[in-house]
Amino acid sequence: MFNIKLKALEDEYDNLLKEHEQLFKTHIQNLIHQKTSKNKEFDIFPENSYWGTHSINKFENIKDDSECEIKCASDDKCTGATFNSKNNTCWTRSGISNKVSGSKEDVAIISKVVDTDRQLNELNKKIRNVENEIRMLRNKSIRERIMITNRIDQSNDKINNYDKLIEKEKTELMEAEQKFGTLEQSNKDNILYANKQYLVLSLWFILSAILIIIVIVQFTKIPIYGNTLNTAIYFSLIVIVIIGIFIIMHKVKK
Repeated sequence: MFNIKLKALEDEYDNLLKEHEQLFKTHIQNLIHQKTSKNKEFDIFPENSYWGTHSINKFENIKDDSECEIKCASDDKCTGATFNSKNNTCWTRSGISNKVSGSKEDVAIISKVVDTDRQLNELNKKIRNVENEIRMLRNKSIRERIMITNRIDQSNDKINNYDKLIEKEKTELMEAEQKFGTLEQSNKDNILYANKQYLVLSLWFILSAILIIIVIVQFTKIPIYGNTLNTAIYFSLIVIVIIGIFIIMHKVKK
C-alpha cells in the first residue's frame, strides 16, 4: 500500500512537470508576442469575474465585452477586467489574482500573459505540495526500514546469544560427562582394588588357618587313636578351604 501511494505521487509529479514545461513555453510565447506586437491578447471566461489586486477604472454604457477588452488593452497597468452585460459596466483591474465565479451576466477578461503567469503559480503550488508528500513518504519509508533493520539486528542478537548459551550448556554437559566417567572409572578401580585386597586377605586367612592346624598337629602330643584325629584334621582343612573358596567366589560376583 505504501509503495503504491508513493508510485502514484511520483507519476503525478512527472505529469505536473511536463504540464509546467508546456505552460512555461506558452507563457514565454505570450510575452514575446505582447512585446513585439505591442498589443495585449486576452482570454475570455463567461460567468466569471476578475478583480486583480487593485481597481483602475469603472466604465459605464459599455455595449459588450470586446469594448471592455479595448479599455483594458489601452492601459499598460491593466491586467484584466470584468464586464457585466446587465448594467453594461466594465471594471478594469491591475495586479494578478485568480478568476472567481460570477453571475450569468459577468464576463472575466484576463490578459493571456497574466493568465499563464497565474496558471504557472497555481501549478508551482501543486508541484511543491506533491514534492512535500513524496518527501514525507520517503522519510517515513527510511524510518520504517531503519526500524525493521533494528528489529532484525535485535532478533539476530537473540539468536546469537541463544546459540552461545547452547554451546555453553553443551560444553558443560560434555565436561560433566567426562567428570562422571572419570569418577565412575575411579569408583570401579577402587572397588576392584578393595576386592583384590579382600581376596588377598581371605587367602592369607585360609593359609594361616591351614598353617595353624598343621602346627598344632605336628607339635602337640595328643594321643592318636587310630586315624580318627587325622581324619578330623583333614576334614577341618577341607571345610576351611571350601568356606574360603565360597567367600572368595561370592565376593568376586559382587
